Amino acid sequence: MIDFIKGIFSAGTPESSKRVFGAIGFICSIVFIAIWKHELLETLLIVSASLLGLESLTSIFKNKSNA
Repeated sequence: MIDFIKGIFSAGTPESSKRVFGAIGFICSIVFIAIWKHELLETLLIVSASLLGLESLTSIFKNKSNA
C-alpha cells in the first residue's frame, strides 16, 4: 500500500494521481448527492453514463489511429 501511495506522487509510474484523486472526488460527490441533494441524482446518472460512453469512444479512435 505504501508503494502504491508513493507511486501516485512519483513521475513516470503506472499509477495516475489524476485518476486516483478524480475517483475520490467522484465518490465524495456521489455520497453528497445521495445524502443531501437528491434532486441532483438524475444529473449524476447522466454524467456517469456520459463518462462511460466517452471512454468507449476514445478507445475506438485510439485503435484507429494506431492502425
